[in-house]
This record gives sequence, structure tokens and C-alpha cells, in this order.
Amino acid sequence: MRMDVEFAADSLFCEWAYVIDLDKDVFEVYRGFNKRKLGKTHRFAFLEPKARKEYHPVCLLKSYRLGRLPGQAGFLALERSK
Repeated sequence: MRMDVEFAADSLFCEWAYVIDLDKDVFEVYRGFNKRKLGKTHRFAFLEPKARKEYHPVCLLKSYRLGRLPGQAGFLALERSK
């Protein structure tokens, strides 16, 4: 695991990102290959796209309450929803 917020801006190479927000008590799943500009309220909207300007920062796919995380099947279903 690594903490590299700038890498989230390069969604061509950053295929998945995960955030544990203890203030909001949530676990967030972000997906790469994002070609849409993020709205101002998105967590990574402040990041500038990297070298390939057609790819914007990773986009929120799903958010879970920390006390209600899915099992393995639930996470694998997210991968298939790609």
C-alpha cells in the first residue's frame, strides 16, 4: 500500500484507488480510466490531469460505511462492473 495522492491524477495508470476517511466513517473505491472532468465537489477534483490530458483523476465508484463493508464477492462485483 502506498500514499501517493498525485498518482490519483493519472487515471490512465492508476486503475484503482481506495480512501479510508475516518472523519466521515467511510471506505471509498475509486476507478481509473476516467475521461470525464470531475465536479468541484469530488475528492480529487483539485488535481490536474497528468501528461495525457484526456484522462482525468480517478472517479468515485462506490462508498461504504466502515461498519458495513461488503465481503469478497461484493468487491469482485465492482471489478466486473467496469
